[in-house]
Amino acid sequence: MNESWVTVVGNAATRPDFWETAAGVAVARFRLAATVRRWDRGRDAWADAYTSFYTVWTWRSLAANVAGSVSLGEPLVVHGTLRGRELSLI
Repeated sequence: MNESWVTVVGNAATRPDFWETAAGVAVARFRLAATVRRWDRGRDAWADAYTSFYTVWTWRSLAANVAGSVSLGEPLVVHGTLRGRELSLI
């Protein structure tokens, strides 16, 4: 089965965390916030709707680049595979 590829446009919601694994592989992780905007006919202007948050994982040379160049609040375009995790509330 093929993985789902997506492109998300948003802003960095956290600063990237950067570390190296025991094998020496660079890893960076940060949160991305993507807010939907809708046209509000009543106000005749654009309005923010809901915000979706994604955890973005990067590896190897991309991780080092992300750690050195991404800052909090910066606008980003992220392209990659989407993996979901289901949470159960009891």
